[in-house]
Amino acid sequence: MALSIEQAKPSNTNKARLPPQRGQIKVKIISSFFKLVVGVASRVGRGLSRRRKVATQEEQAPMQPEK
Repeated sequence: MALSIEQAKPSNTNKARLPPQRGQIKVKIISSFFKLVVGVASRVGRGLSRRRKVATQEEQAPMQPEK
């Protein structure tokens, strides 16, 4: 009852996991940091544009004399 040689070998010998190539880790870290900064900056920019829009609408509206 001996196992054949083909069955005794592990099936995933061709799929060995290699470490990432040189510099890939730094690239991933920097790109994720860059995306984070861009996202924060865009949110801040949207908030400022809304404030400017409200301020210009208030300036453009004629002031009603009080009775």
